[in-house]
Amino acid sequence: YHDLSHHGQKPEKVKKLLKLEHAILKRINASLSTMKERKAGNESLFDQTTTLLTASMGSANAHNFDDLPALVFDSRMKSSGYWRRKDTPMSNLYLGLLQQFGAERDRFGESTRAFDLLA
Repeated sequence: YHDLSHHGQKPEKVKKLLKLEHAILKRINASLSTMKERKAGNESLFDQTTTLLTASMGSANAHNFDDLPALVFDSRMKSSGYWRRKDTPMSNLYLGLLQQFGAERDRFGESTRAFDLLA
């Protein structure tokens, strides 16, 4: 994976990287589907879980930490979709998750404010 993520814009490496990342996302989808099928009390395991999928770099090829992607799966979220928070540290998302779980914190790492996941 590491060699492919530093693809240097070479089409054959980009194609292999996309294929590998697609396979990874398919496995994550399968795991989430299994969680929806498994009951834990009156709810599914999915309904009782928050799942965060993110990357450590926006562009591994350029060692860029901007525009980091993040997917949050949580049945309590009132909406889903795409949000772009330019110049917002990822720690705002982590702080929002901590607060959602009941942690009484007003900062986490370099956070500037909590990302409200339930809005």
